[in-house]
Amino acid sequence: MPGGSPGTSQTVTCTGSQTHVLGGGFEISDSAGNLATVLQSRPLLGENGWVVRVRSDAQGAFNVTAYAVRG
Repeated sequence: MPGGSPGTSQTVTCTGSQTHVLGGGFEISDSAGNLATVLQSRPLLGENGWVVRVRSDAQGAFNVTAYAVRG
């Protein structure tokens, strides 16, 4: 994710026979420090994935990883 981002989303989608999401979360790389604000962390519509939306005041790029737990 580029630094100074106004709000970029990361999504993860479940496929196969078990596509109902039970939960999810995210990880933000240490390079963002306290300069990243999570705006959303929620199931995708249709409950087949997870979306994380982050705003950044960091100068440099950093990584955001979304996770989904399916059942």
